[in-house]
Amino acid sequence: MEAENIRTKEDIFATICRASRAETLGLFIGSGFNKALLLDNGQDGSYDWRGMLSEVCGRLGVDAEILNRGMPYPQAATAICEEYAQENDVTYRDAERMLKYIIADIVDVSPSAEMILKYEKFFDVLSPNWIVTTNYDQIIEKILHEKAFPINPRDSYFKTKDFIPVYHIHGSRSDPESIVITNEDYTHTLRASDYRHARLPFLIKESTVLMIGYSLNDLNVLSAVDYCQNVYTNVSLAYEMPIIQLLYRENANSAVPYRDSNDIIIEEIGSLDDFLSELAEFAKKYKGNIDIQKQQVNELIAKFSGADEDFFKRFTDDREERLAIIRQVRGIDYEFRYIYSSYISFLNNVIGKLRNKAREPNAFDVYDKILNIILDLAENTQYSAAPVGYIDFLAAKFKSIAFFIGAEKGKSWEAFRTWKRRMDDIPGEFKREMRKRCKNDANSIAVERLLDMIGVPEKLGV
Repeated sequence: MEAENIRTKEDIFATICRASRAETLGLFIGSGFNKALLLDNGQDGSYDWRGMLSEVCGRLGVDAEILNRGMPYPQAATAICEEYAQENDVTYRDAERMLKYIIADIVDVSPSAEMILKYEKFFDVLSPNWIVTTNYDQIIEKILHEKAFPINPRDSYFKTKDFIPVYHIHGSRSDPESIVITNEDYTHTLRASDYRHARLPFLIKESTVLMIGYSLNDLNVLSAVDYCQNVYTNVSLAYEMPIIQLLYRENANSAVPYRDSNDIIIEEIGSLDDFLSELAEFAKKYKGNIDIQKQQVNELIAKFSGADEDFFKRFTDDREERLAIIRQVRGIDYEFRYIYSSYISFLNNVIGKLRNKAREPNAFDVYDKILNIILDLAENTQYSAAPVGYIDFLAAKFKSIAFFIGAEKGKSWEAFRTWKRRMDDIPGEFKREMRKRCKNDANSIAVERLLDMIGVPEKLGV
């Protein structure tokens, strides 16, 4: 589903399910996720910046008034370290190390067993390809159990079968010194040579990203999003990969997603549990629909492979039935493209049988039938998603009959009338593909003669 067509919560569900099946779903998880999971047992280990630094001040004996000086919180963390170092005659690095070990202890929290089980089921539904988190705790690892593959900032990104990377871009309590908290830490992460700075844009660009409990205010992530949208402007013709952010609102209107200034799709939610429960129910229906589609694909393949004379005749002579089949194939999900092997073989047999009839005396009307089939196919092809072999097939079949389309003696006048009637409806993509395949031979000259009657637009799809 293209991003501009995501207009409802159900569209968001469908986008997430499709990405999950394609193994292109990534999760960005922030502190709001922790709050949702820890509410049931009264823990507050998901501290916001101020709450965490206030606790640090209490444990270090630094006056928490330092947090009221109007500094950004990373600068405040640096100031806490400087003040502690000065008052206790230790180096700044020692003070910084103590601060990070205290934070690692603060975030040593766990949801209840019931909550872990609930979210384990949710994550089974989501089946993310990767997870990036700014959280220091290990709640995600507790949910994923042995499936989790934790990655700290000093590690390289790693993805392997049967494991889900959990990339702690701001460090993890398992390695306190990896924690990103001070102004200096953040300055380092913004270096152009920093691994996270280079890796994040590609993770986001090549995935459908769902942000859970995360406010887009981190410079690392903002920079990565900017790179995706304004530097790496490549797009996938087969899959649209949007960024979707779940944004908590007390009076959420989740039925109407909207876009923010970063072109991120915002879905307002009143409860993460409710949203994921609805998603899980939708996913069951989605899987059922996929199973139905898979059955329909298999039935079509069986029809194409075992086509009898009656089926050939109906496809050739009944345009309504032919268009229904063509459009059914066109609408098939990308993952079922394997149908094209049987489809092309069937079409090749159809046109082959007609070509044999065209060899009979005065059978010029048969070229009109072939042309109508080719034009029906050309007009109902999604060129960005169709296999190259299918486009080659269409072009080759049109090229093979082009010489016989015309108003001269020895050519099919009916086919020529059809060409003049339908030529303005032919997609620009098909006309361009034909031009590219024209060589210096009789069939190519005939193709160019027909195309010259209508001209070829400069842009695809015109």
